[in-house]
Amino acid sequence: MTCEDDVKNDESNYDHTTRQQKRGRTSRKEDEGGQIDIQPTTDQTKPLFVLPTWISPLVNVDVSPYGIILPEQAELNKIAERNVRVLQADAAVTNAIFYKRDKWRPYTNSKSYNYSNTTTCVVQAFLSVDDGMDQSEKNADPIVITSIHLDAQREEKRVQQLLRCLEQTIASSSTPYIPPLIIAGDYNAELFRGSCLYEFLSRDGETEEPVASSIDATKTQEMQFECSKALRLPSNTSPSKEEMKSWYELHDSVANYVTDHCWTLKRIDTGCTRVAYDHDEEVSNGNGDATMKPKDETATNSDSTMEQLQGSMAQWHLDHFVYTPLTLTSLGKWATLEDDHHSAKFGLPNRIIPTDHLPIAASFRRLRHPRLSKEEKDTVVAAMDEINNRHNLELETIQTETDRVKEELEQQQRLKDEQQSAEPENTEVQRTKKPKKSKKSRPSPEIIQHVRDSRARIKQLKADQSAERHKFIGCKSVLERMELQHSLGGRSCRQWAEDG
Repeated sequence: MTCEDDVKNDESNYDHTTRQQKRGRTSRKEDEGGQIDIQPTTDQTKPLFVLPTWISPLVNVDVSPYGIILPEQAELNKIAERNVRVLQADAAVTNAIFYKRDKWRPYTNSKSYNYSNTTTCVVQAFLSVDDGMDQSEKNADPIVITSIHLDAQREEKRVQQLLRCLEQTIASSSTPYIPPLIIAGDYNAELFRGSCLYEFLSRDGETEEPVASSIDATKTQEMQFECSKALRLPSNTSPSKEEMKSWYELHDSVANYVTDHCWTLKRIDTGCTRVAYDHDEEVSNGNGDATMKPKDETATNSDSTMEQLQGSMAQWHLDHFVYTPLTLTSLGKWATLEDDHHSAKFGLPNRIIPTDHLPIAASFRRLRHPRLSKEEKDTVVAAMDEINNRHNLELETIQTETDRVKEELEQQQRLKDEQQSAEPENTEVQRTKKPKKSKKSRPSPEIIQHVRDSRARIKQLKADQSAERHKFIGCKSVLERMELQHSLGGRSCRQWAEDG
């Protein structure tokens, strides 16, 4: 992936090498030997992870123009411990970002310090070197690059990982506007309609607002199909009501998040990158007298042997570029399986391409972020303030009127009670009757009815006001909502529309 041929993403396998115990950073001599200068863990008994020899020259500071963004050694240790336990391999597999040092420099502001990179989600904001080193946090204009490898099992986990990327991106900006963003990598999902990840994308155009749509019969079928795929249910098996309920809730949470945070995201139309035997089909050995299903596409060593297994190959769109179309435009992309007939026939990996996914690449041009003029900004914020002030006044007016009428009714009841207590009673009864303890009298039926009516009026008024606020927000552009949300502080436009 490139942005003006400057930034690349990669998923790298780190060799876990044995070293002598050291303090501080590795020496320059070790760097020249192909090892990268990486901060060791606080536990000095553990060896460092270093780049494999086939890729380490790419970031050699003496000969290469590239720098690299990696997770900390503690994160590499975590994945290595897992790989030892599961794969019996003491190696850390991680995502990485490569960038040209003469064009970009990493940028971290005070808010983004709260986040750290993981081996499956590496996020970094960059500033152009041409902008100079004195660019303050207030006027910084970064671009954010994210290299990801989403979970292969659960849609909920994939959503959480993608949300983390978006939150880190928001934290990189000190303005009301979302910075340019590219999220590249293995999504382990096809981003089809009906999936929860699909709700992160805008609809039929770059500027269309990504809002939650009503669920019709067609969409229900799509969601059931994608839920079945995500749960890896057998063919012709439908999800249970509980599974669909969880799917709908996750789907709606993504749609609300996208709307609340004014995201407009688009996917580059890359083709299929994964090809293997269809999961749902058995494979014949070619003699017609037996069936078999290889455990995976690497079960045989040669393409000719694989060709003898008469089964259909299936293809999947698993690797994607998702980006912000308001601030980036796509210039080009690599072809995928539609242009690789050998891999489409024999599957991946094969003797020509030794990886289970085809690599993807794309180039982008950065666009100037569209912004509202000061007059437009002041106008839309003033319109929201006018609604706030008017709604507050309406509530105060009805509450004042309610209190006034209630006070009048209570005064009438007090007078009535006093008149009843002033009426003379039989003298003998007065002598034998114990004095009553003073207690608050029960509200009259008129007061009770007034309170009920007043609550209903206030409830209806608040509902009408909320509907007006929703209508106001619904007709605003993404840029206007960004400005409004910025003026609301930590609240979203949807929260303001619902609660005022």
